[in-house]
Amino acid sequence: MKKLLMVLSVMLLAAAAVFAAQEMSVTWEWLLDDPEVNYYRYQLDGMDENNWTVVSGDVSVYVAEGLDPYKSYTLYLQRSYDGINWSETAEATAEALLETAEITPVVAEEPVVEDIVVVEEPVVVEEVPAFVPVAEKDSRFTFSLLLSGGFLTPVTYDNQFKGDWNASAGLALDFANIITANDNIGFGLRLNLDGDLYADYMKYFKNGFTGFFKNLVDADNYSYGASASLLLTTDARIGIVDFTLGLGGGYGVVTDGSSIAYMYPNDLKIGSLNLAGGAFGEALLGMRFYCGNVFSIGLEGTYRVMIPEYKDNRVDGRIVLGFSF
Repeated sequence: MKKLLMVLSVMLLAAAAVFAAQEMSVTWEWLLDDPEVNYYRYQLDGMDENNWTVVSGDVSVYVAEGLDPYKSYTLYLQRSYDGINWSETAEATAEALLETAEITPVVAEEPVVEDIVVVEEPVVVEEVPAFVPVAEKDSRFTFSLLLSGGFLTPVTYDNQFKGDWNASAGLALDFANIITANDNIGFGLRLNLDGDLYADYMKYFKNGFTGFFKNLVDADNYSYGASASLLLTTDARIGIVDFTLGLGGGYGVVTDGSSIAYMYPNDLKIGSLNLAGGAFGEALLGMRFYCGNVFSIGLEGTYRVMIPEYKDNRVDGRIVLGFSF
């Protein structure tokens, strides 16, 4: 940013001592070193907000006449790009031309009048910081990597839980506050990548606890699922708490023998894998607590509406760990 300089040139004019009154004239001049400056304002011997004189940006001089040569005068100067925000103040002082003293009349045969020698001496004022425009507010856009884990269960269309609880985990790429409505609310996008693990846990108890643990570690007793979804999100940040609401949809697949394969209408075959797949709509509601600017922890729940509508839906509940950048 360019510095504001003001060079003060003082021209002092005084009448002869025989006159009843003496006066001086002072000229202040400043450098036009920034072509983007549109306004200057100045004030003599004060900085009263109501007494500024505003001139255009091409004016570089101010002349004050009829001043008392026994007094010093200070000019205060500011500049502006828009006429609203003003720079810091530069100032320059014109010292008194004459010293106050008692005048002793000189008695002579003829009156003698001595000429006053006028000396024009430039004074350079120290540089002061130039006008600094108000900085724009930083963007509130935040990218977060979210890791989650919890459980899911099918839900009938009359909102009855079927009691078939299965493990779920996910990785999400969250782009929050791409567009902001105010200081607290913003809109963004989220990409969810989920993996599910399905098992009939109740059958493990048929042979007692010994049979339970044996079946628990047997990979043949499990089936798997995966899905991807894209959501439009709204975030509301209040202090350290962030509330998230999301709506969107995606597509998922499960192994053909999984306990919820009936919910997916399409039969797929990839290599030797027999899969069931289907599209879904998804709604998300979550709350995270920020521990500093990077780490957050919270809870999220999602509700999936399977397509077509005659299939059951599903509910997920998870603990979420977030890392924001």
